[in-house]
Amino acid sequence: MPRNPLVIFTGICLLACSSLLVKAAMTSDEVSVVLLNLEKANKGVASAQFNLAMCYAEGKGVDKDPGRAFTWARKAADQGYAPAQSMVSRFYHNGEGVAQDKAESAKWLRKAAEQGDARLQMNVARCYYAGDGVTKDPAEAARWMRRAAEQGLPEAQFSLHAFYAQGQGVAKDADEARRWLRKAAEQGLVEAEFELGYAYAVGDGLAKDPAEAFRWFRRAAGQGSATAQFNLGACYAAGQGVASDEVEAFAWLSLAARTVGQAQTDLGLLGPKLTSTQQEAGRKRAKELQAEIEARTASKLSAK
Repeated sequence: MPRNPLVIFTGICLLACSSLLVKAAMTSDEVSVVLLNLEKANKGVASAQFNLAMCYAEGKGVDKDPGRAFTWARKAADQGYAPAQSMVSRFYHNGEGVAQDKAESAKWLRKAAEQGDARLQMNVARCYYAGDGVTKDPAEAARWMRRAAEQGLPEAQFSLHAFYAQGQGVAKDADEARRWLRKAAEQGLVEAEFELGYAYAVGDGLAKDPAEAFRWFRRAAGQGSATAQFNLGACYAAGQGVASDEVEAFAWLSLAARTVGQAQTDLGLLGPKLTSTQQEAGRKRAKELQAEIEARTASKLSAK
C-alpha cells in the first residue's frame, strides 16, 4: 500500500497510514489537520504526537482508541513534553489504554510538575498527602503545595493554609496559615472567603470583627456558597457587622434554605415576624440575588 494515500468517496475519507482511520463527514480543513499532525508525529515532533494522542483520546477526527492515545502520548512524554507527561500520568492512574499503575502515574505526574505547572505541582502534593502512587509523606506534600502556592494558585494557597494550621508536614504556624488563607481569599476562592469570614466571626486566630466577617461572608455568598448565605442571613437578622435588615435576611436565608437545614428552620421563625409585603419583597430580592450569582458564575466559566 502506498504511503499516506488519501481517498475520498462522496464525503467518506479514509486515511491508510499507521492504521489511522479518519472519520466520515470531516471537512477538508479537518482532514488536513489530522494529516499534518500525523506527518509531524512520525517525524518525532512532540507537540504533534501529543495532538494525535488527544485525537485518539477524544475521538476527534479519528475513532476513539485509548491504546493508541497512550502510545502517542508516551512518545511525546519520553521527549520531555509536559502536557504529554501529564496525560500519560492520567492514563496510568485510570488504566486507560494501559494497565493501571499508580506508581507510574505518580512518576510521570512529577516529571510534568517539575517543569513548573502550578496545578500539576498541587496534584503531586495531593499524591504525597494521600499516598497515591507514592509513600505517604506530609512534608513532601507541603513542599510541593508551597511551590504551587508561591505561583499564585489559590487552591494551593488554601491547602497550604491548612498544612500550617494543622501542623501537617510543616511546623504549626497560625500566622503563616492566616497569610496563605488571606492570599487565597483575596483571589476569590470561595472556600477561603468563607473560612476567613468565619475566622473573623468567631475570633479564630484573629481579633473578632463582625464587619470583616460580614464582608467576607458576603463575597462567598455572592459566589453561591449556601453556608455563607446562611451566615449572611444571620448577620442581617441580628445586625452583626451590618445594619439589621429583616427583608435582606429573609432573602439570603431563602437561598440558603435549599440546602442548609438550619436555614430552613430560621426562615420558618423569621417569616411570621414579617408582613406579607415584607415577605414578598424578600422573595423578590432572593430572585435578584440568585440571578446575580448565576450571571457571575456564567461569566467565570466563559473566562476560563
